[in-house]
Amino acid sequence: MTRNEKIARGDNAKRLLESEMFQRTLDELVAQTFGEFGATAPDEDFIRENLYGVLRSIQRLRDRLQHFVDDAGQEVRNAEFDKSL
Repeated sequence: MTRNEKIARGDNAKRLLESEMFQRTLDELVAQTFGEFGATAPDEDFIRENLYGVLRSIQRLRDRLQHFVDDAGQEVRNAEFDKSL
């Protein structure tokens, strides 16, 4: 992936992370999953484990988008450094 592609990817990820609708959607999914988790019976370990996986997936999505933003920032800094040479 080229530097410009990484920067564009980071810019797109930043727009998503700053989108109120996107954040609200993720927050609602987390709240819904916690509700489902709380409604499980004591013997429903398998269901709780699956719901935990859902929560981790949502967090992984947020983390990956943030990684793209951070990576783009580093690429911008690298480009500025290259210009100074």
